[in-house]
This record gives sequence, C-alpha cells and structure tokens, in this order.
Amino acid sequence: MSHNVSLLTNPSNETKPMRTGDAPSPRYIHHFTMSYEQWRAFYDRKTCKVRRGWGNQLVQHLYQLKITCTIIFRYQHTSKENTRKKNSNLFSGNGYCKHKMCPVTVIIEVQNAPRNKHSATLFKVVVNGDARHDPKVETVARPLTGAAREVIGMSLFSLDKVSFSFLF
Repeated sequence: MSHNVSLLTNPSNETKPMRTGDAPSPRYIHHFTMSYEQWRAFYDRKTCKVRRGWGNQLVQHLYQLKITCTIIFRYQHTSKENTRKKNSNLFSGNGYCKHKMCPVTVIIEVQNAPRNKHSATLFKVVVNGDARHDPKVETVARPLTGAAREVIGMSLFSLDKVSFSFLF
C-alpha cells in the first residue's frame, strides 16, 4: 500500500477548469443567398472548383450581413456534386480578420446548391468572436488581384486626368 497522502484523499466533486483563459467567444450564425447567375460565376461545375475571385464575391455578401472585418480566406474545400458522402458540403471556406488583435473567424458553407436555373443557393455563415477594432479608424484592405485591380487602376487614372484638366 502506498503512503502518499495525495492518493489517499477522497476525490472532489467540484469541476475544475481544464483550460485557462477567457470565456468562450460568442458565435453568430447568418444566412445569405446567391442567384443562379451569381452561383455560376462563383462555381465551375465542369471542374467542381470555385472560380478565381471567389473571396471577393463572398465579401460582398458579408458586408450586407454587417460583418465589417477584413476577412482573408486561407482555406476552401469543394466536393464533387454526385459524391456518395452523406455529410459533405459542396463548398466550405474558412477565413479570419486581417487585423492583428481581432479574434474574428468565419466559416462559410453551402447549405443548398441550386438544382435548376430558378433556384437560389443558400449559404450558412458562422462568425466566431467579436470585432476588436473600429473599421472607420483602422482601415485594412483586402488584396486586389486580376480584373478588380485593373478596374481600380483605370478609375484612379481617369480621376487624375479629370483633376488635372481643371487645373489648366
């Protein structure tokens, strides 16, 4: 028999926290829909992959849901349409806020994929955490690539021409 006192005591009925830190972050669930044309611009059925610029399309819908964080997507998964897996989503993506001190993470999943041209696609958005920044004071931009970058550049170039024409 062991003479260690800690082993001879009665177990406690009180629960002890196993993790240190703050309380769990709040979780918000939102939904938005895409029309069939928006879905075709977002997802390519032939390759079963999302098209380029898919993050920019989702950010537009996040702004409509009043999610003002600058969300950067680092992970996305698409599955085949006729897969035999029961619980797989057609699309899921994970993102986080670009601000250093902001704990907001976003998970986006497709709930219902469109079956015909008249049906819409339902997306589920799960937001974990509260924003710790003021978007009016601290501005952080999403990286622009491809066609969006050219459009912004051309609009800035045309504004410069107009402003210079007023000077002369």
